[in-house]
Amino acid sequence: MLVDLPGYGFAKAPKGDIKAWTDLTGKYLRGRPNLRRICLLIDARRGFMVNDLSVMKSLDNNAVSYLVVLTKVDKLNSDSLACLECESKNMLKSHVAAFPQLITTSVRTGEGIAELRAHLGSLATSVTSN
Repeated sequence: MLVDLPGYGFAKAPKGDIKAWTDLTGKYLRGRPNLRRICLLIDARRGFMVNDLSVMKSLDNNAVSYLVVLTKVDKLNSDSLACLECESKNMLKSHVAAFPQLITTSVRTGEGIAELRAHLGSLATSVTSN
């Protein structure tokens, strides 16, 4: 099953609504042994924000496996992207629940989309084969 949860970063909604979504998402994720992986989407133009790091810490503390997906990588030049990828990979090493792979994507150019689909497909396949 694939679930799209509400974002927490730049939602254009009242703070009370965003807090309610965040609380609901936290309750949904806790104690879910059938949960295979969370894809944490990070806008490459902004990098890891305070909210992202907070979510990652919470996922680490609750042993919820997550994959970091950098989005909108077409908006960066190659040097900036290489720097962000290196920093991201190094940071992920210190997060116990982070899946070690980093996927970079661009909907505009199609970069990384097949790789992300393959990753998700492998999770679906392994669930149905058990």
